Amino acid sequence: YVVCVVLLLWADLRQLASAGPVREDDICGTHNGRRLYLEQGERGILTAKNVSTSSHPHQHSRSLQSHEQCSLEVVTCPSCVLVVRFRHLALSPQCGGGLMDSPCRCDYLWLSEPPYDDVSGTPFCGHFPSASSPPVFRSQTRTLVLALLFSQAHKHAFTLEYSSERNRQHLSGKPVTGSMIGGNVSVGGVITSPFFPNQYPRDLGAEYIISCQSDSNSSCRVRLLFNDFQLAGVSIMEFYDWNGQRLEVSSGALFRPPVIITSGPSLLVRFYANGGSSIGYKASYSFLPGNYDERAV
Repeated sequence: YVVCVVLLLWADLRQLASAGPVREDDICGTHNGRRLYLEQGERGILTAKNVSTSSHPHQHSRSLQSHEQCSLEVVTCPSCVLVVRFRHLALSPQCGGGLMDSPCRCDYLWLSEPPYDDVSGTPFCGHFPSASSPPVFRSQTRTLVLALLFSQAHKHAFTLEYSSERNRQHLSGKPVTGSMIGGNVSVGGVITSPFFPNQYPRDLGAEYIISCQSDSNSSCRVRLLFNDFQLAGVSIMEFYDWNGQRLEVSSGALFRPPVIITSGPSLLVRFYANGGSSIGYKASYSFLPGNYDERAV
């Protein structure tokens, strides 16, 4: 299994190295309101410079009616997500000399993932470079809309880099002695379909690599327990042990998968929508010592 992971990472690095030249666009330029397609490993630079308002005067208000908008939609492959890293950000949260009750009530960059606009929208404003780390955004789906909403002119509102990456999450943890759950079991976290319980996209592909790290020389294992599992009949989820052996494959025809427990320190989970859509899945993962008695699960 370790060899498989190394080969997958090597393939991703080769694709990044072979990607074409980095494209550069201005959000209010020729691609304003358009859609771009990005292959895995490709990236681009998006700026907002010399942004000017129309001849009609605008006043700051709590409503978006006073804002003009420039936007760009980026779409990547079904098994990919989009990552945004800011290089420069200069959108003040202050309006009319006072700070309003929301950090981004003035001009801001709005990132959303249609058709999940109501639950995915995230505003970005403030100043960077600064003492804080640069803002980073990672989408949950293959489609991302970047929209600059502004009511005043900006010489340089932002510069950011966007890129397409494989939809793969790396999650890790370790057993904690004396945990309240089962003696030596630690609660790791939760995996869900995008924007659960909203219906997942019909072309969604996702991977989760869950790794257990032990402080001692003793081995540790991964446990996965589903709280919700409502898939379309054609959608499937596969589970692979640390050595590459497939532990289980489940589809929407099942009520839910059994409790998954690895024999070693990692678990690979793969999900394929296969053209179907439903509410999705939600599962909790935890970490066990190697000698954990499965009858206690």
